[in-house]
Amino acid sequence: LMLRRPPRPTLFPYTTLFRSWRNYYGADSVIPITFHPTYSYEDFIEGYRPNPESNIFQLRDGTFKQLCKSAAENPEKEYLLIIDEINRGDVARIMGELITYLEADKRGERNSVILQQSGEKFFVPENVFVLGTMNTADKSISRSEERRVGKECRSRWSPYH
Repeated sequence: LMLRRPPRPTLFPYTTLFRSWRNYYGADSVIPITFHPTYSYEDFIEGYRPNPESNIFQLRDGTFKQLCKSAAENPEKEYLLIIDEINRGDVARIMGELITYLEADKRGERNSVILQQSGEKFFVPENVFVLGTMNTADKSISRSEERRVGKECRSRWSPYH
């Protein structure tokens, strides 16, 4: 679901949704993140990160992969990922091949994909919901970029396209 939102500090509807979801489903069932120009696939799905205890890079799960693993382990529970300012990040670069698997008819274990870096089998469980917000007042984003992201997301996930 994609929503346009007014500029900060008017985040009341999303704050209320976050708190209500957390109170009903539990604190571990909702994750808020904010996309920004340097946010990447490595942050969202999986990637190599330095280990603070040693000088070795280790493959680590990203935010979305961790959420999907929890959802797959608990199919009776619903999970929510709130992506604030989705239009500030490069959606295709961040989500990679998984952008297609967010669609309702491509979810579940029957539509699993092999991840590029780990070689693990991965799927988006049906009990995962993604809410994206777009800040239309951000002057660092051109109108053409806002239209591109909005059109890309609406054409994939909006029931109103």
